[in-house]
Amino acid sequence: MGGFGSGRKRSGKPCLESVAVLSVKDLWQCNVFSGAGFSVDIGGDRYCDGEYHSDEGLLLLKPETRELMMKIGIVSVERGRSKARRYLFECPCCQRRCEKLYWYEKNFKCRKCTGLRYRAEVENQQERLARLAVIGWQNVEDAAKDGQASDYQLSQMMGEVLDLENERSKIELERLLKLDAYLDKYKAKQKSK
Repeated sequence: MGGFGSGRKRSGKPCLESVAVLSVKDLWQCNVFSGAGFSVDIGGDRYCDGEYHSDEGLLLLKPETRELMMKIGIVSVERGRSKARRYLFECPCCQRRCEKLYWYEKNFKCRKCTGLRYRAEVENQQERLARLAVIGWQNVEDAAKDGQASDYQLSQMMGEVLDLENERSKIELERLLKLDAYLDKYKAKQKSK
């Protein structure tokens, strides 16, 4: 229990952050619900063109990798006393209402239908600390460029990032020491045979 190599196992699947996303929020910002056409670009690559038909409650998509148009239902829901409209996708696979659809296995699906997980669910502690340190250094750099943070605030931010990196180093050292102890036991066992 808790020996070398134990812990979270990774599947061969990508994480949600690495697949294309179709978001209601992004469509709203592009005025798609007022009848404008749109295209979904992820990482500079065009994934699909589309248009919204309010009378049918359908979003028609023409993915680059398919010959046929895809129909995605959009549900308009009134919320609260203000009767403000909220738009939600209807997942083509399970008809579940959701705010985001993910392009996975040549189809748009909700998070549950893709079976994908967030990166934070599959990363170990060391990977998490490394990711947070990178984000921390980016925040320090941005604050220094903007000039809005005082020298004291910058030093506080840098101290927090350095603490993350020290913690990561400690974990790596502990892991290496455990591995070394395991190898010593293995060598001793081999000699006794």
